Amino acid sequence: MSDRTNPDPPSVRFLTDIGDKLVRHRSRVVAAAFFIVTLVGMWQAVYTVDNGESGALLRFGGLVDSAILPGLHFLVPGGVEEVDILRTDEVFRLDVQGDLASTLSYLTGDENFIEAQIVVQYRIVDLGPFLFSVEDPEMLINQAVRAALLQSVAICSVEDVLTSAKARLQIEVRDRAQEALERLGVGVVLVAVNFASVAPPSEVAPAFRRVSDSRAEAAEIINRARAGRERSLRLARGKAEQMIQEARGASAARVAQARGETLRFEELLVQSRSARRQTRDTLKFDTLDKVLQRATVVLLPTGKGSPIEINLMGERDNRPPPTSP
Repeated sequence: MSDRTNPDPPSVRFLTDIGDKLVRHRSRVVAAAFFIVTLVGMWQAVYTVDNGESGALLRFGGLVDSAILPGLHFLVPGGVEEVDILRTDEVFRLDVQGDLASTLSYLTGDENFIEAQIVVQYRIVDLGPFLFSVEDPEMLINQAVRAALLQSVAICSVEDVLTSAKARLQIEVRDRAQEALERLGVGVVLVAVNFASVAPPSEVAPAFRRVSDSRAEAAEIINRARAGRERSLRLARGKAEQMIQEARGASAARVAQARGETLRFEELLVQSRSARRQTRDTLKFDTLDKVLQRATVVLLPTGKGSPIEINLMGERDNRPPPTSP
């Protein structure tokens, strides 16, 4: 049977025509293919690192540069070089998980159980170690924080963990975990370690609440007693200060009186030196004046006459006169 009776299908003839044309224009086809390959290679060789990002360059699977800065960069295409880009200005959040549950259980220094939920915030500072030094960086962060929390809680009482030492523990756990991560070379920095919740187990929570209420009442009583003591001390200090001021006033008055008497004596001494008899008489009459103001003078005549009472300086009193013997 001839070719005319069995013609080729249209698709075959189309492909045959294209093949003939490619053979006739071989040089043009090669040039076009080279141009296309070059464009694709250039497209694959150019990459951009945005602000807040960092890149890690790999060559044949080995790390070449772990801190590619933002900007336009080039690499060798065709699988020779590759680049991994991640954000390094972003703060990532990680919920620390236990082996069997999201809540962590720990034994405190005074042998009480607590349950805690921990949230970690971290930032990538070295992209190379973060991507290639460990298989799972977040798992390593999780284990480092759990180990640091175990060390810190083991030396604290349950009361400190639940109340006063909570803020200090968060900082202490962060610092200890950061030291461990730096030794392992993970390439992250812990921004914060926060206790989302810290509480005793639900089975003993009512007992803990009763103890906490009792401690609060005891603290209130102690505070009231201290306030009363302070009030008493203030009153006692005020009274003592008043007594001291009064004593100082009395002392100053006595000193002034003594100085006045000293000056008067010195004046009398000067007068006695210049007019001894007159000074003596003056002192005598002054003394008699002071004494006779409080005395009653009775004159007793000789014989059996009635006594005569003379009140030289004051009013006559109503006392009966003394009888003569």
